[in-house]
Parts: sequence; C-alpha cells; structure tokens
Amino acid sequence: MFFGKREKEIDMGGFSSSKCRICKKGYRYKFVKTTTYLVVFFINLIPLSSKYESICDECGTIEPVNLKAGRKTARSEFARKNAKQNILTFLKITVFISVLAAAVILPLVLVKAPKPGPQFYKDLVSEDGLYNILDSEGNILATVAVEDGVKILSFYDATSVLVGEDGADGTFIKHEYYYEVSDNETGELRLERIADEPGILEDKYHTVIREYHYDAANDALGYARGIEDLSTIEYTSNKVTYGYIYYLSETDYENYIDVLYLENGTQLRATFIPLLPGGECNRIISFSVEIIENGRTVDQTIYEFDDDTIELAYSAGISAKSSADDILDFVENNTPNAVTLTCAYYKNTKVVTSISASQYGSTDAAETQRFDVTEKNGYYIQRAAE
Repeated sequence: MFFGKREKEIDMGGFSSSKCRICKKGYRYKFVKTTTYLVVFFINLIPLSSKYESICDECGTIEPVNLKAGRKTARSEFARKNAKQNILTFLKITVFISVLAAAVILPLVLVKAPKPGPQFYKDLVSEDGLYNILDSEGNILATVAVEDGVKILSFYDATSVLVGEDGADGTFIKHEYYYEVSDNETGELRLERIADEPGILEDKYHTVIREYHYDAANDALGYARGIEDLSTIEYTSNKVTYGYIYYLSETDYENYIDVLYLENGTQLRATFIPLLPGGECNRIISFSVEIIENGRTVDQTIYEFDDDTIELAYSAGISAKSSADDILDFVENNTPNAVTLTCAYYKNTKVVTSISASQYGSTDAAETQRFDVTEKNGYYIQRAAE
C-alpha cells in the first residue's frame, strides 16, 4: 500500500519465566512483539503502537503481556535484537527524509527569516482533502487536513539553527514538530508537540543527527538516539563518519556508526553495529545508494541485510573502514533483496511529484505514487493524486 497501517510480527526469541498457568508444566516461552506501522510508499515507516505476547513452548498457549512489562522484557531479555529493530526504524525514517528533502541544506535565509505561522499555511487550501505545504527545497513545512470546510493543522515544522553547542556552527538544523488541538473548555486551537515524534536535528547532508523525545514534565527535548558531541562528526571531502548512541534505558546503551560516502553526484550510506554491546562497530546492517542530479535525489536503492548476510559481510572484511567500492562489490554479489525508489520533481524545485518503488533487478512494473502540486504565494501545495 502507498499509505495506511500494517502490523508486523517479530519473534524476539525464547525466555524462561514462571510456570504456565494453563498446562502447569511449561517454564519456557517464545516472546513475540507485534508493531503497527504507518506505511508510506510500501515501507513500514513510523511505529504507531506495539503489543507483546508470550507463547508457552509446552502447550502453545498464547498470553498477552501488558505494554510496560513487554517493553521491560524486550529491553532485559532481548536488548540487542530490540535495539537492532529500533535502529532500523530510525534508519528508514532517515532515508525517507533524505529522499524528500534531497541532499542540500535548507538555505539559512529561510531559517533566519520570520516564517509564516500556522494560519498562513491553512489559508493556502480550501477544498476538502489532506495537503502538504512545502518550500522550493522540498521541506514539508505543514500538513493541513480539510474536512467539511474545517481546517486542522496535523503537522507543523518549527525550524531553527542549533546554537550553543560545540560543532553547531550553523550547518545543523533543528526541526520541532507540532500539531493543532482544540481546547476542551474554550474550543480555541493551540499547538502541542507531537509526543511520539517531537523533532529531529539534521546536518547539511540531511543526515538525522538526533531523534528527539519529549519530556512532558519539564517541557523539554531530550534524545533517545543520536550524537552527543557534534564536534566528533568526522567531515572530509569524500566521506563523513557519524558515531551514534542509542539508549536502551537511562544506564544501558548501544552504539553504532553511520558512514556517508560522497562520490561524484552519488551518496552511499552504510550503517555498522557491534557484535557485543560496547564492542567495535564491525557488522554492516544496511546500505543505500543515492544518485543525485542538480541537487535532487533521482534514484535511491536500499539494500536489505539479513543475519546471514551480515555475518557474510563481516567474514569478507567489510567494516566501517572499508571503501565505498568494496561495499558496492559485496552488495552487488551477495544482497539481491533491494528496493529502488525513483523520484520526479515539480519544475525546477525539489518538490516531489511522483515516487516509484520497484524491486532491484526485477522486471515487474514499478508501483508509483503520484502527487498533484500547485504553487501559491511562493509555496507548493502537494496532494496525493487520485
């Protein structure tokens, strides 16, 4: 599907616990996590909710596990696999943002200049429907839903330059996400942070440096995964190395490395994790190749790595120190499962008019999502074509 919801079930593994209340024999259980995702262009992109179940190895009884206990079990018993799933989700969101935003920084003049407010964006549309409001760089500034003439802002991006940190030299852009809600007593509309996705920080290559979470008690942003010291990012003319931390809890964390290769209009991105917590990041888990023309992403191929391919790559000597050519040679010979996204754009902008998804190397016709785009007051209104 292009847009919608989809459930994905993951067998996290086995664990031991108290006696099964049904058969009174089993002490060993299979732990299953089922996540409901928001699907965008066929990709399970944003996790909306999760539920957990335990299955008795002895009698097969399926028992639901409450959310708090399920999360605790996932972190304590299956920390590595749980972290891998969360990292992959983070990477998919990063790739998607990269495709839509393209590989050019938001002009600082747009960041520094006063931006129109939510009401301005709402006034750009009138007919019933769901609309994205974008600038010429392809950045989604707001999403407006119109139903029976009533307009609601379901997404608003408050953009600024990060200051006050080492490495925050004006090339790091902070996005804080809000939506509009109605006050129960007065009926007046106000903006509230999106609790599950309050914002991100990105650099000049549109790499997501931090993914924020919202601390409602202190009305502040923190981050569950990202780079603590921005000055540790290694920028060179043909390669960028990002060292991330992903927090499993307040005291437990996992680390991984994202390497961006820059080669003559092509961006190649590889992600590596350690075999053991705290170890060297020497297992590649994802790889993508992004072809850029006139500052716009025209094709991006995302390679899928299963556990066997990860170990095969490690045996072949693929690591964060490998060259882009070495990784390309490996994936072309060992990872046939891949998806290619092809984008078309509106006139001379970076506003997407269509995205086609196809299996890499397949002769089957690509599935395409098209958008109607209109220009108004210097902004671009994007709507899924019927």
